[in-house]
Amino acid sequence: MKSHYFDIIVLGGGPAAAATALGMQRLGYSVGLVTQPRPFAALEGISQRVIEGLKGAGLESSLEGLPPESPRQVSWNGQTNAANYETLVDRTRFDRAIVNQLRSAGVAVYPGRAEAVTEKLDGWSVVCKVVATAFLGGRFLAESRGRSAAAAGM
Repeated sequence: MKSHYFDIIVLGGGPAAAATALGMQRLGYSVGLVTQPRPFAALEGISQRVIEGLKGAGLESSLEGLPPESPRQVSWNGQTNAANYETLVDRTRFDRAIVNQLRSAGVAVYPGRAEAVTEKLDGWSVVCKVVATAFLGGRFLAESRGRSAAAAGM
């Protein structure tokens, strides 16, 4: 079993995790990112705000090949509104592009599941299940798994 130590461990692989990991890497911190690829195909809408955030974070290449934005329609209480827009993305392709760009920038990516996350006196410990179990240590932890995050106690 291998053990790796980082200044910052980021849990998650979506836009927020990617921007955090790349930003910290560019500031000179060593970064390890743990992300579990989705086990299913998904088509999701992302807002122009997310796209601009990824561009601002330096993740432009993950946005290549996106379709044009589409109006988002909402019907509520007999009223229909199409006030904002979203871009539909194939999350498998989109997430893969984000991970590839992070790896190219020097972020250590662990494509697996964070099995256990523990706060220690000197930082954090993460047990990651990839091909083999990896033990990650870090001074700081960024939880960016969204709905996938554990509800209590990480």
